[in-house]
Amino acid sequence: MKKEAEKIRQMGRPKVVPDEVRRRDIILAAERLFVENGYRGVSMRGIASELRISLKTIYRIFPDKAALFNSLIENHRQSVIALPEDYSGFSFVEALYRIFRVDIDAEEERRKARFIHVMLLEGQSSPEVLDIFHRQGPVCSLELLSSWLDGEQKRGRIRLQGDPHIAARMLMNTAFGAMSYKGDADPSWEAAEERTVYLRASLKMIAEGLQPK
Repeated sequence: MKKEAEKIRQMGRPKVVPDEVRRRDIILAAERLFVENGYRGVSMRGIASELRISLKTIYRIFPDKAALFNSLIENHRQSVIALPEDYSGFSFVEALYRIFRVDIDAEEERRKARFIHVMLLEGQSSPEVLDIFHRQGPVCSLELLSSWLDGEQKRGRIRLQGDPHIAARMLMNTAFGAMSYKGDADPSWEAAEERTVYLRASLKMIAEGLQPK
């Protein structure tokens, strides 16, 4: 009888969600609402309602909207350039493919493109949004990639002709120029496969040029 009562009590307890899972869910919900409503149209209360959790739970993980937005940009950056990460088990060119996430599917590519498009539009009326995006996105990505390239050179895997930042910027221009982060008037790829083939060939060409002679 006691065992049966304990079982009933346990069944009635709400499932405990780890903070890391909750954090991820909040960031993804914030991204959806941001793309739909813009930065000023997103509120902590709206995110809580979207996820059916308490406002207190959100504020326990993110102290304010700015902190959440910073984490949102960081999450987006890591979905575009996969650093920091250990790629010592891969060849240099294969590491580049993984860092720039060459083989993402078309839906994920469209999701990232929509996010950047809305971000740039929001930046026109909210300079603080564009500033956060710039610092947590391109600037941070450049530093992470420069540091990784410098480490690759110290291990003798590549030979850079000058500042690692120059090589990092060249790689980012090549990779992001091949992605669909363009306006309606700009040419786009007819198919994701076409972009992937181009990006693989471009990164391979650069990687071969950086190999020690």
